[in-house]
Amino acid sequence: MSAPEQRTAPGAFSKGGAPFFVTFFIWSVGTGAQGLARPLFAFLVTGNVFYAPLIAATNALARMAAGPITGYMTDRVGRKPLIVLGTGLRAGSSFAEIFVDTFAAFAVLEFIGQIGVSMWVTSTNVLIADVSETSNRGRVVAARTVSQRLGMILGPLIAGGLAMVDLRWVFALNGVTKTISLLIALFLFAETRPQSAKTRTSQPGGRRGLDFSFFRSRAFVALAVATFGLSMMAQGIFMSLLPVHLKDVLELPEGQIGLLATLAGAVALGVAMPNGWLVDRFGRKKTLVPGLALLAGAALGFANAGAFGAVLAAVLVYGVAEG
Repeated sequence: MSAPEQRTAPGAFSKGGAPFFVTFFIWSVGTGAQGLARPLFAFLVTGNVFYAPLIAATNALARMAAGPITGYMTDRVGRKPLIVLGTGLRAGSSFAEIFVDTFAAFAVLEFIGQIGVSMWVTSTNVLIADVSETSNRGRVVAARTVSQRLGMILGPLIAGGLAMVDLRWVFALNGVTKTISLLIALFLFAETRPQSAKTRTSQPGGRRGLDFSFFRSRAFVALAVATFGLSMMAQGIFMSLLPVHLKDVLELPEGQIGLLATLAGAVALGVAMPNGWLVDRFGRKKTLVPGLALLAGAALGFANAGAFGAVLAAVLVYGVAEG
């Protein structure tokens, strides 16, 4: 690597890289908690189950709109400014949600917060690519995934306990975790944008047109279908309709709902590493197809579950499928 292209940022597994993974964990604790509280609050202020998936849809729209712009800006202004701005937006919107009592205000704040989430996700993805090398990128991504999953496991459990006191305390928790993440990013994250990227964006003719050929391939179509199914199950059902169903129809307390979400995350984490080995040995399709079939089975289980035990069984199947 020539001198202008050298990175001065710490390696992912160096002492200086530890703040990255600590932040991924802390961020995910709040995200996991918010994921449980979001549909319950939408149902609380409206009394209509329709608004639970609606808030998930508007959030996805915010992330979709902000993602491409964020990707462009990370190359123009750097990774750290976008991480700091995105974390600040999510922290501020979470604290503001404590004081709202209408769906419209909640939806607006969530939309703003999800723009921040998009900035965070895109910029940290690029950051991980910057601080890793070809020889250790798989381990770096795995370490990030484990950090995030641990946070997503702990978050719903804490949220369930807080929601039994007041659902708005969960928004405060998310705001606190995002504020901590903001401070770590502000003072401990190094800018990782390679010097060569700065040179290319400042030179005339340094930018190339986008290549859309991949989007016309069979691989992309298959990936899009699988991603659609997984997202519909994860965001549309498990993290939107299911919490409301468990609260309103089965009358489960928030603590048990949080416990179920935590169990699903724990099972997914336990399955993820063996699944990675199976993928490397037998290929992606050999595990993708059974995973999608298990998701379908979990959806049927949720629809027909009339007691906590049946829901628990479906949640365990969902965790295996997600992992």
